[in-house]
Amino acid sequence: MRPELPARFWKRLEKQGRQEIDTNRRHWEFRLTNGGNVLFLAVPSPSATSRPPLVFWWGFIATVCLVSARIIANGPDMLGPITRLSVLLFVVAAAVPTACAALAGFRVLSDRREVLRSEVQRAQVDALRLFDERFEDHLDRFRRRLVRLTSQPSFYDLGHTRAAAPFIAQPFSGHLDLLASDSRTIARVPDTDTAFTPLLPVIQRMALEVLAPDLIATPGVRIDAATDRMIREGQFGFTALAIRPRRLNQMNTGTSRPMFYWDHPRTDGQDAAFAVFVFDRENLMRDYAATRILESGALWGTKIRIGAHHLDRTEAFPGNATAWRKLTPAVNRSRVLNKPVFGKVRFGSRDWWYTAVVGANIDRYSFIALYPDDKIEAALGELRAKAYAGMAVMIFLAAGLGALLSRRLTRPVSALAEGVSNLQRKEFNRLVRIDGQDELARLSSAFNGMMAELKDLDVARAVQGSLLPASYPAPDGYSIHGSCLFAGDLGGDCLDCRPLPDGRILLLIGDVSGHGAASALLMAFIKATVTLWSRSGVSDLPLLANRIDALLRSFPGPRRFLAFFGCLFDPATHTIEWLSGGHPYPLLVSPAGSARFVGAPGYPLGIRRRPQASPAGTLEFEPGDTLFFYTDGFVEALDRTGAPVGYDRMTEMTCTACAAASADGERARNIVDSLLEHRAAITDEWSDDVTMLVLARLPRKEGVP
Repeated sequence: MRPELPARFWKRLEKQGRQEIDTNRRHWEFRLTNGGNVLFLAVPSPSATSRPPLVFWWGFIATVCLVSARIIANGPDMLGPITRLSVLLFVVAAAVPTACAALAGFRVLSDRREVLRSEVQRAQVDALRLFDERFEDHLDRFRRRLVRLTSQPSFYDLGHTRAAAPFIAQPFSGHLDLLASDSRTIARVPDTDTAFTPLLPVIQRMALEVLAPDLIATPGVRIDAATDRMIREGQFGFTALAIRPRRLNQMNTGTSRPMFYWDHPRTDGQDAAFAVFVFDRENLMRDYAATRILESGALWGTKIRIGAHHLDRTEAFPGNATAWRKLTPAVNRSRVLNKPVFGKVRFGSRDWWYTAVVGANIDRYSFIALYPDDKIEAALGELRAKAYAGMAVMIFLAAGLGALLSRRLTRPVSALAEGVSNLQRKEFNRLVRIDGQDELARLSSAFNGMMAELKDLDVARAVQGSLLPASYPAPDGYSIHGSCLFAGDLGGDCLDCRPLPDGRILLLIGDVSGHGAASALLMAFIKATVTLWSRSGVSDLPLLANRIDALLRSFPGPRRFLAFFGCLFDPATHTIEWLSGGHPYPLLVSPAGSARFVGAPGYPLGIRRRPQASPAGTLEFEPGDTLFFYTDGFVEALDRTGAPVGYDRMTEMTCTACAAASADGERARNIVDSLLEHRAAITDEWSDDVTMLVLARLPRKEGVP
């Protein structure tokens, strides 16, 4: 290694704000210490194939352009007639966008490859993390097997220790001790001592004193007082172990990490009063890696191959994973950096993407996940074919279009005439063909723009009209009707009236800030939010207000808000739950002709940076009462003298309309029609949308309680 390389790489990374870099042969990691020194790590990169640069299409494009230009320029009359000239112009003109398309296509392929590669990396990391986490489940299954064994009363009788043979033999290599009530060891398999052997009498007596004092007898062995005091003091963790029967208790003693399991009989009359299993955690990890290593995940129908390598021994699972030892540098990087390491490596004739990581639960093993690179290339095949086909089509299409250039002078005029006919038939999708950049081309482009705007406007008008109620509920004893008039082709007023699953009726009126397409689009979003809320089965107005508020605050750009007033009307109890969000208060007109406003001050939805509860209340609806909802376009309209209609005049008009309306199911419609007639009589202005909604309770019939 040249000594100047680390300094050169560090200067480059420092400018870029990075700490790592890959070269052809090594991976470099840099860290800046508190003392101002720079530490670096350079590890060899696993061998991988390098892909040659994609220059074929660049050469093909340049060759086609040069050959075509030379053939046309060397014709009998140099540039030749208009057809040949048009071909030349189109081929030359197509060369630039084709080159740009080629560059963009290669960039798209590269970006897509990176996206797929990131998906592979995520899948590999998830598979390795899941495999590592499932070791705890493996330990739990192993513990349950021990519980089933030690729960049998016969296990504590001498002569039945053979039932523990599966746990004593390979691969677990466990150690079993059975102690009598007087703390004597009556059985030990295998017949060797462990580090816990001198401690078992003390642990037994300390545990049984709490959980089974009737199983304790006078000690039949000498118990060292210092050992007893040390264990009972609790600073070594034995007190916690003594109250955890039927658990795999992890004990850390230097480099050894035994797993301690103990249990006692639940009935009297057994030879043993205490059973202890001691296992080496290393053996349990080895068993898990050997039996579960093939249970890996899959991506796009292809299995992710996983291998496990012991960090200190030449041990690998599955058996063929020993060939993956060339990834040892990647494993070392993962151990040093304490994070997954990704890369590409070649095995035989195939390239593989790998992820190397050191286990967290199975911490004596490193894990490597492999995924074949040809699966990524296969996923890119369709996109690559389309890109190549698109570039080829651009070149050959340019030559064909050049032959049609001679007809371009007469075509725009006939195309415009056909466009006018299409406009009269409202066939907005049939645009005028544009040739060139002259005055006729600009006229055709402007005509197409007008067609697109008319199409969008026509569709938007139809869509917004479909968002308004087509009909209104007709509960017994009530009349409901509304109207929405937009100042322009599109509006921002919101009107909704629909029955809910619980039998109540939602009445909602709102005014989105602004006018035109933006407000209409917001109205559509709000309408969709109301529809989803109404189908959720939870008829809660504050919940609806919070959802609309969150929707409005989520839009980027200039803040939009909604003045909102919503009601939940119960025809059975004749009550109305209302919620006010900065909207003009509805007007309640009694049968006697008195009127008052219903509501409370509140902020419009979407105007606050943080959510805030809107004021709410309840209203008892008496026979003959009429509740009139309206937007500000009604009261803020100017009459012919320039004065606003105002709330007083609006109240007077409403009371007059209520007094003149019929007392049947058409009462609400009569009131709405009368108000529209009164408004038309005093003003011609339509500078703002006007929306009205009337809820009328019919007067009680004579003789009806």
